[in-house]
Amino acid sequence: MKAKQPFVTVVLGITRLILLTGCRNLSPVASFTCNPSSGQCPLTVSFGASASSDPDGSIVSYEWSFGDGGSDTGVTASHTYQTAGTYTTMLKVTDNEGATDSTSLTIQVNEPPCSQCIEIVEWQFGRNHRGAPCVTGVARNDCPYALKYVELFAYFYDADDIGIGSYWHFMSGVAPHEEWSFEIECPISAVWPEVTHASIELHSCTPASQ
Repeated sequence: MKAKQPFVTVVLGITRLILLTGCRNLSPVASFTCNPSSGQCPLTVSFGASASSDPDGSIVSYEWSFGDGGSDTGVTASHTYQTAGTYTTMLKVTDNEGATDSTSLTIQVNEPPCSQCIEIVEWQFGRNHRGAPCVTGVARNDCPYALKYVELFAYFYDADDIGIGSYWHFMSGVAPHEEWSFEIECPISAVWPEVTHASIELHSCTPASQ
C-alpha cells in the first residue's frame, strides 16, 4: 500500500505598484509687459503681469522691484523714474503652494535735451534809446545736468511787424536748476522809435558733458 503524499500549498504573492501623479506642485510662470520701455526722465512706466500663470493652482502674490530702490505689489503697477540710467525691473510671483518664479525687463531712461528744459521765466521789452538794453528778463535751467552754454535770441520788429534785427544773449557754465538774469541790447542799426516790440526764444544750448 502506497503512503499518502503530503499536500503542499503554494501561495503566489502579487506585488502591485501604484503610481501617484499630480502630487508635486508645479511652479508658476512670471511674465509681464511695460509701457513705455524707454524715454526721457522723468519717465512714468506702467507694468502689467496678467500674462503670468500657474499650471496647477493660482498666483497669490506679485512683487515688483523697479531697479532704483522702488517697489510695489499687485498685478499692475506704475513707477516714475526721476533720473537717467538703465534700470532692471524684476517681477516675482508666488503661487498658492509657495512656489515662486521671477523675470525681468530693462528700462532705459534718458536725459531730456536741454532745448526742452530751458525756461524763460519772464522778460520785458523796454523803450530805451538805441544801443541800450531794451530786453531784460530771467531764465532758468530746469535740466538735471549742467550746461556748457546757452544762447537766447531777441528779435525786434517795427510797427508793421517787419523784422528790424536780432541780438543775442550768451550764458556759459549754467548749473542744474540755476536761474539767471539777462539783458539784450536793441539793434545798433535801428533808429529809435522804429523798434516797437520784440520776441525772445532759445537759440541753442550745449550740455557740459559734450
